[in-house]
Amino acid sequence: MFRSGSVANQYTSWGQYGIYASMLQRQDFANNGQTGRTGTLLPGGSDVLYDYASDSRNQLASILADRQKKLAMATEIVENYNNLASSFYNGFDSSMKALKDAAYDLKNTSLNSAVNQIGYGSDNSKVVTVTSKFAPGRDSFNVEVSQLAGGQKTAYAALAAEGAGAFAGKSSLTLNSGDKTYKFDFNFTAGTTNKQALQSIAEKVNESGGSLKASVTEKDGKSQLQLYTSGTGAATAFSVTMTGALEQQLQTERQETAQDAVYRVNGVSHTSGKNEIELAEGVSATLTGTGEAKVSPDQMDAGKLVNAVKQFAGAYNAVVEHLKANAGSSKAISNLAGSFANIRFSAGSLSQLGIDVGAGGKLSVNENRLTEAATNNLDSLQRLVGSSDGIAGVTYNKAFSALIHKDNLLPLPSLTNGYYGVAKGLFFDIMA
Repeated sequence: MFRSGSVANQYTSWGQYGIYASMLQRQDFANNGQTGRTGTLLPGGSDVLYDYASDSRNQLASILADRQKKLAMATEIVENYNNLASSFYNGFDSSMKALKDAAYDLKNTSLNSAVNQIGYGSDNSKVVTVTSKFAPGRDSFNVEVSQLAGGQKTAYAALAAEGAGAFAGKSSLTLNSGDKTYKFDFNFTAGTTNKQALQSIAEKVNESGGSLKASVTEKDGKSQLQLYTSGTGAATAFSVTMTGALEQQLQTERQETAQDAVYRVNGVSHTSGKNEIELAEGVSATLTGTGEAKVSPDQMDAGKLVNAVKQFAGAYNAVVEHLKANAGSSKAISNLAGSFANIRFSAGSLSQLGIDVGAGGKLSVNENRLTEAATNNLDSLQRLVGSSDGIAGVTYNKAFSALIHKDNLLPLPSLTNGYYGVAKGLFFDIMA
């Protein structure tokens, strides 16, 4: 048992540990000759002075080890959050912004609405599309296209890519286009493969800086050289002259001729080196195929509408997929994912307009039904798609709101509640 006055109030220096013991206890071993704690014998008979300095050092090491472990756990929590946030927000920002923009283009009130079009349009986008349609007049244009403008393209017979020696020696390639002549000289070794030779030819042609271009395609172990023009029209035609091994090895397989567009507007014949034409002041159009089309004021451009709806559907599906993939990260993301997956509009009504709602809220577009709706059911299209209560109007507002309040979707590590409250306890415990 402890004797009265067993606590020494003086400090004893322990050189072995380089610290001071602030408290020493004496314990009497007379009765049982043992103690529950290992002590250090000091002068003084049967008394044992317990070394508190040694014990404190061991306890301190244990505390530090425990706190280092907790610090590592807290650090891991923060790093995991940063990785999760970076992955989520990068995809979220890009996909949601794309959806907002695509939805805006379909709103009736947007400046260049694809649903509520103002100005000129084409009734057959497979023949003519209108690219600029604000004009002072109100004339209509009947367009008949018999030929599109095109550029020359010459493809040569494919050669075994790894075959070597066929182009060995000196040779040349001369291209004539209009008043310009380009000559390229080559001197290939016997070890040069067909692929290497063709790539060298293409590189020199492309480095010339003219409108003439070259490419090498690979398929089934064979390489094929193609020469072509970057522009269209009969004026872009070119001739080819070869010498040496090039003349022997490069045999024409197929060729597309450079030609002008040939069309009629209100019965008057026209030709153009390009497919982009001017119908009248302020009315620009692009020829897209052969056939007939009517371009008139307030005519719905079905091609523009189809493209805009397809872009909207693709953007919508990208958001649905991204939110679904991250729904388990927070309740807020899960709720937002559910709101996009569960479209509240009548799937049957949208389907009649060419917009089909599939599993999980994904959208697909039937171009034929959509084109038909643009011609015969425009009121429903504008109401169910472009109005403030339509799918585009509602989606625009939803995307806009989601971007503004995106920080609420995946909160920063919290110091007050939830999973990240663990970090608070760990950090506070470490600093105690």
